[in-house]
Amino acid sequence: MPTGIMLMLLVAPLLPAIGWRSFWLANAFATGSCATLLAIHAPVAPATTRAGAAHFFADALIIVRQPSCLLLAFAFFAYSCQIFSLAFALPLLLTSEHGLSLGAAGLLSAMVLAVSAIGHLSSSLLLRAGVPIWANVAAAFGFFAVSGFAVYGNVLPPQGISLVAALALGVGGLAPGAIYAAAPHTAPAPSAVPPTIGLVQQASSLGQFAGPAALGLWVEHLGWHSAPVILAPAALLGLACALALRRILATAEQRGGSER
Repeated sequence: MPTGIMLMLLVAPLLPAIGWRSFWLANAFATGSCATLLAIHAPVAPATTRAGAAHFFADALIIVRQPSCLLLAFAFFAYSCQIFSLAFALPLLLTSEHGLSLGAAGLLSAMVLAVSAIGHLSSSLLLRAGVPIWANVAAAFGFFAVSGFAVYGNVLPPQGISLVAALALGVGGLAPGAIYAAAPHTAPAPSAVPPTIGLVQQASSLGQFAGPAALGLWVEHLGWHSAPVILAPAALLGLACALALRRILATAEQRGGSER
């Protein structure tokens, strides 16, 4: 996803020549091609898996009453609020407050998103190296909590803002992979892992909408310097989720060890 956003920011200066309709048609063609390839090459689910799908809604009702699953959803909601607010606000911040051209702002923003993609990939490497799941999530939200004051505080030049934003999105990129990795440990049963991930995805989509919308309304009335007032609490919510996740995962590990 961050790679896709980065590519869109890079081609943004070409939109007047390409046109929105042609741009959307190209995206639709690419999406349709992916769907066709999946239909041709994706493996068919075994009959046992298809039969188990009848229990999906029962599992869905269970996970929405499971505190550990809701915790993951809140964490991903907070993450989506942070990353999409920053990714979508950065070009406007650089052009309106610091006088950069649209092309320069798009290029800087694309470079920032490239670092975010590196963070997403690094999460799996750190998890394989033994870094705890909760530590990845805590590091992401801890950096989000402090970086907003540097990005929106009007104390840095555009290059400095872009550097801090890149670090925030890079370190913040550790959260999604870790949250997904936590799903099998927090789901009440193996069959509930897919709906748990579905719940997390729904929370992600809600954060994608709520974060930029809330930031836009807030900044419109109170200015860019006030942005940390709503972004920092969202980061602290994610940090609290990470600390609670530490206890939940520790309990699940102890229970698993005793069963063995």
